[in-house]
Amino acid sequence: MNVLTQLEPKELLQKTVTEFLDFLREGPSGREKPWGPANAIMMPREGADAGMDPKRAKLSYVRPGAWDDPQTYELFLTRLGYVKTVTQIIDARMADDPEGLQQLQVWFREQTDPLFQKSPLITRARSWPEGYPGDFLTLEALYNNAPWADRGLGNFLDRYFLCRTLAIAVRSRLRKLTDLLNYRASDEQGASNWLNVACGPCRELLSVPRADNRKIWCIDQDEQSLAYAEDLLQRKHNAEFRKLNAFRLVNAEKTVQQFGELTTIYSAGLFDYIETERLTRLLAGLYQSLAKDGVLIASFKDQIRYDTFDYHWFMKWHYFLQRSQSECYALLEGAGVPHDKMTVVRDDSGVILFFVCQK
Repeated sequence: MNVLTQLEPKELLQKTVTEFLDFLREGPSGREKPWGPANAIMMPREGADAGMDPKRAKLSYVRPGAWDDPQTYELFLTRLGYVKTVTQIIDARMADDPEGLQQLQVWFREQTDPLFQKSPLITRARSWPEGYPGDFLTLEALYNNAPWADRGLGNFLDRYFLCRTLAIAVRSRLRKLTDLLNYRASDEQGASNWLNVACGPCRELLSVPRADNRKIWCIDQDEQSLAYAEDLLQRKHNAEFRKLNAFRLVNAEKTVQQFGELTTIYSAGLFDYIETERLTRLLAGLYQSLAKDGVLIASFKDQIRYDTFDYHWFMKWHYFLQRSQSECYALLEGAGVPHDKMTVVRDDSGVILFFVCQK
């Protein structure tokens, strides 16, 4: 019987998770029974001639070591790869039952939590200690690209978190956004007025040269994020940090009254988290707040460039929406941005779409 197609989704998931957790609890070096040739590394016995033909040498089986062994990490990735395959099958089979599918995803995280809590980064992505996914400290962890757990299973899980497609894309997005802002800074003539929406840590501004005639407004609804960003920039720019919900920017007239006409508006990652109707209103308000020849930089994740396993199953990070490039075009056109005023560029990972919209 092909268990992938014959078992009911819940039963299939239970079987798969039980096998995976057994592997994590015991580890390759924790098994008492000898490993067979398929799972072992053949090494010459002590005293064997190093120059001897390996086929003729007396060999002993050396099991991969504990959780600090690179070979164990390879086995971990392989085991997790099978879990991913199973969840993709379940996703397809339960496409018409999103509520039931979400219940299985919650169950998966509950079952794996006791072991996955060894990873500070996975724990953060599941528990949202700041009250929302993708907070400024999580972004900083992705930017720094260094595990928080020093060793063991926690280190494995941290490393896995940091090398996911969207983790790589977030780092690449930072570099590309910095390039776009530097180009914009060199292109603007005279005084400029920037608005950074849902600013997070503002790391992209570290590599933008200061201009005394440039004002940068950094807004976020997280006070800790604002304090962190202000400390990080250390007065590098003529910047002002304000606690403000982005949806207060829907009314362009009020936005201009508060901040003045804006020459550049951007947000690194907010727009993926907002459903289309509300986002259309927000983008319309932002675009109308631009001065003549001003630029709105809007970034989106391209849904065909990543899969959702890591974010819907492995982590509790499923609140960002999947959109295609054509859907992003339609969204911006619905917000009043003429098609011929949009330029689209990708980051180096190919995942992130930047729509540069000129007024």
